[in-house]
Amino acid sequence: KIVFAASNLRQHRFYQILLQNNKIDKNSLAQIPDFTNDLALAQILIGKNILDKTSADEMFCQQITQIIEDILSWKTGGWSFSHLAQAKDGICYEINLQLLLTNYARNMADDAIISRFKSFDEKFSLIENAAVNFDLLPLEGFILSRMTPSFVRIEAIKNQCGLSNIEVLKTLYVLWLGNLISRKNWNSAFSESQIKDIL
Repeated sequence: KIVFAASNLRQHRFYQILLQNNKIDKNSLAQIPDFTNDLALAQILIGKNILDKTSADEMFCQQITQIIEDILSWKTGGWSFSHLAQAKDGICYEINLQLLLTNYARNMADDAIISRFKSFDEKFSLIENAAVNFDLLPLEGFILSRMTPSFVRIEAIKNQCGLSNIEVLKTLYVLWLGNLISRKNWNSAFSESQIKDIL
């Protein structure tokens, strides 16, 4: 799950999202003091009946989605964790993370996909009764229909489906990021000791 998403980039500010979606015009926006405070701006617009709560929530969901999409496009960068960074109480928005991540995987270059796998000895299995909140492409549905709850090596999946290496790897990566299959023997981004330090 996405626990927290924030950005200081201008295109990610709430007022910019509103302008992009024609929810407010520049003249009306200029009359609002401190319109750069996202939460305060939303409350003011709701109070003036310019925006209703449902529309405001939709705009916040779009804002979060755009932030995550941009972060996923980064090729380099650093990561740090601070227990001092905290979200304000009562802020909770539902985004379709499953769709966001699968679209990201579908648009990755072949060499980037290949670099995400340690070897063909990695194993995958079906997550039974997993929710599917996006439309599967034909190849994704084809491979998913052949997955079982037992872990199977990539090589065996490839041989069973009769597809090329990149077709199998890309499809497995999409299904894995979509939380429809489980994965074993892969290089995780964080070691177990790093995860324990975070928790």
